[in-house]
Amino acid sequence: MTEDKKAELKEKYRFLLLPFGYDCDNKWLEAIEKLCQQIQEILNKNMDLKFNVVQIVNKFGGLRIYTSHSQIENMEVIKQLHELINNFENDSLSAFDEE
Repeated sequence: MTEDKKAELKEKYRFLLLPFGYDCDNKWLEAIEKLCQQIQEILNKNMDLKFNVVQIVNKFGGLRIYTSHSQIENMEVIKQLHELINNFENDSLSAFDEE
């Protein structure tokens, strides 16, 4: 992914901090954008939640999303976000099997 596109995503989705990087091909861009939209919808309903994506990497043929959060009082929302991300990671393992 180009640095411009990475910067555009980080500007659009403030929870994308990515201090540890973004290591995946452009073929993942549409799927990552969709995931970010879903995460943003949850965060919009929970404005006080401090939740960040700190790294996205291509690993074992799929994507891995690493996150951080600093609040334990919103654990149900954190669980919801992690479930969304886990489902995305699992789906990504078979997304490009035919290629």
